[in-house]
Amino acid sequence: MAAAPTAIAAGAGATALEESTAAAVGALGATLALYPLEVAKTRIQAEKASASAPSHGTLATCARIARTEGVAQLLAGVGPKGALTVVSNFAFYYFYESLKRLHARAGCAPGAASSLLLASLAGALNVCATHPMETVTTRVQAGGRDGDPPEGVASACAHIFAESGLRGCAQRATAPPVGAARRAGAHAPRVA
Repeated sequence: MAAAPTAIAAGAGATALEESTAAAVGALGATLALYPLEVAKTRIQAEKASASAPSHGTLATCARIARTEGVAQLLAGVGPKGALTVVSNFAFYYFYESLKRLHARAGCAPGAASSLLLASLAGALNVCATHPMETVTTRVQAGGRDGDPPEGVASACAHIFAESGLRGCAQRATAPPVGAARRAGAHAPRVA
């Protein structure tokens, strides 16, 4: 007599905690595998914003970073980015799965419109919970400019707080302006 399968098929019967954990672990694996490309992308964006040396593509930027700053700089900020990925994916899926279950318990019929509304609400809660981490991660990824040493997490947090106070954590998470503008206290450009 064959034993009954114990795996949960396609999420049927899985708890919000199980769904959220699976999403967080999967996203962390993808983030770690692709992280050097994200650092290069952030550097390219920062260079374009500051009109510094022209970029020659993602792989060329990776090679330049490795050659001039060391291979370790391709992983600058991987700790906070990994934490952000885990927290963000866990939070979104936990909020979404919990909201779906509450919706079903209330006797509401499932449908595309309600799924969209619940996912939007879960996304909004997720952004509120993780935006400060995104701001710090982007700051670390952008690295040092104009002779400034690359920033670590503690240094990025200290600079953001010194430049903008607590509201600095709520600013748009974009690559910081470089050179004099950064030293003058501008953390991130505001998009109108």
